[in-house]
Amino acid sequence: MGSYICATRPLGAQAGELIRNNMAVADSKYLTSYYRMSADGRLLFGGRTGLTQKQPANLQQVMRARIKHIFPQLPAPQFDYCWGGNIAVTMNRMPDIGRLGNNLYYAHGFSGHGILMASMAGKLMAQAIAGETGRFDLFGRIRHRNYPGGTLLRKPGLALAMLYFALRDLTG
Repeated sequence: MGSYICATRPLGAQAGELIRNNMAVADSKYLTSYYRMSADGRLLFGGRTGLTQKQPANLQQVMRARIKHIFPQLPAPQFDYCWGGNIAVTMNRMPDIGRLGNNLYYAHGFSGHGILMASMAGKLMAQAIAGETGRFDLFGRIRHRNYPGGTLLRKPGLALAMLYFALRDLTG
């Protein structure tokens, strides 16, 4: 799935009015939005933008509309930077961490929580290599399923599921 971030131009005095206590915020919707203020007063706003892995041609307009929904008091924000790409998402939203044989370790599928979860996975791998395997092996026992549909129907099925959850987000 695609996940993108845009950074506004510095907002000046208005920056302090948007988010109290300089917190990082994320909502609980399926098409998640996450945002925080940068040290130089920019709104960093990110999230998933659509139903495919392809970056929307109108990325800035999509992000601008999502910002206006959350911050209606903010005039149409202008962006200095936008970036993003595809993230690996597992069906159960848990990272797939484990080993093949005795000395090949892997971790992937952080489902949009890569910064936190990849750091944790690296620490667990280091502990496992050093002989402390308990916490690492706990993640290895989590069962992961493939997305249904095989190679032929997986992408259309995922697009339908994303459409369902996007509609549910609108009504919830």
